[in-house]
Amino acid sequence: MIRRMADIRKREGYPNPWQVRYEKTTGGFGYRSFRTRQDAQKFIQGLSGHRDFDQETSIDALVDAWIFAAEQTGLAGRMPVTPRTAENYRRYARGIKAYDWTVSAERLARPDVVKFRSYLIENHTRFIARKILRAFQGVLNHAIETGVVTTNVAQGVTIQQDKRSKPKRIIPTTDQVRSFLDVLDRRCDQSAGAVRKQWIRWRTVFQVMILTGARPGEIFGMSWSQIRPGEIRVTRSADQKGRIGPPKSAAGRRTILIGSALEQILATWREIQPGEDDDLVFRTRTNGVVLQSNFRKNVFNVIMREAGLVDAEGKTLFSPYAFRHYFASKLIDQGMNVKYVSRQMGHEDIQTTLNIYGHLLEDSQDQIRAGLASMSDEILG
Repeated sequence: MIRRMADIRKREGYPNPWQVRYEKTTGGFGYRSFRTRQDAQKFIQGLSGHRDFDQETSIDALVDAWIFAAEQTGLAGRMPVTPRTAENYRRYARGIKAYDWTVSAERLARPDVVKFRSYLIENHTRFIARKILRAFQGVLNHAIETGVVTTNVAQGVTIQQDKRSKPKRIIPTTDQVRSFLDVLDRRCDQSAGAVRKQWIRWRTVFQVMILTGARPGEIFGMSWSQIRPGEIRVTRSADQKGRIGPPKSAAGRRTILIGSALEQILATWREIQPGEDDDLVFRTRTNGVVLQSNFRKNVFNVIMREAGLVDAEGKTLFSPYAFRHYFASKLIDQGMNVKYVSRQMGHEDIQTTLNIYGHLLEDSQDQIRAGLASMSDEILG
């Protein structure tokens, strides 16, 4: 038999704020509230003799506790995750629970994790398998903090990315970008009234994408208060369901420098669609958040086809995200240092930038050699 586990959370404003949630062997959860954390911990310590508990902890229970902590109190002292991240965690949790675990958390050993890894590789793409395995490592880290296990036996068990089958990121050429914008210009010139206003909106959206490298969600979640002279402050983002929350990561909260041309473009758009500081810069006709799926299907794909940017089967050559990669490539072409590029793109660290755009840095060796020659001439005369 396998024991169900428990966790503690604090609820502000209650006379007994420390709540213990524990899983019953009969199904569902039980709850007990205490005045102090010490009393709550004593209750958990005595659960081994509680009638709702057996003797060992299930892997499923570890996963549930990890999800609960991530959403309610935060993991490892961090803030609770956003709804978008919580959805990803739940997806990974389902991947972990789908495996037929034959051991308890206390008896889990490295060979068990290796078998789990084989299962993931056989049943998922390597990309998804890596995500689920990393999530499982996070589950065990949380179990260490709560005292269920003492070591993370999944640490060091990895799934390497198959670089041979990894699709190369497609970066549009400047000619392709111009062809795309030319179609938008024609749409604006050939329409009138509300339809023209709609196409000016989409043209402005794409101009912001191309000239800032901002993620689509960051653009559709942007308010006028985030736009300042010479910069855009990224402080929030809209997810796939149109919910506005914080950016993708802490690094996503950043300041993007913009040029005078984009400042004028945005000023013109505000004249066409006036808005208060808290209003969305780009919103639907009913003042709602633009859904990225609708945007891609009804706007982006339409323009791509009209611009002839499709393959033999009629599929678009790249996604809206490609404009973000285009922006990064132009920064590198201009000789911007990697740290600046990483900060502008909102990457967690420079290594992420190198992993994505390292091949572009290698392509700029001629520019580096020219710079070295110029430096030698300056020093040596």
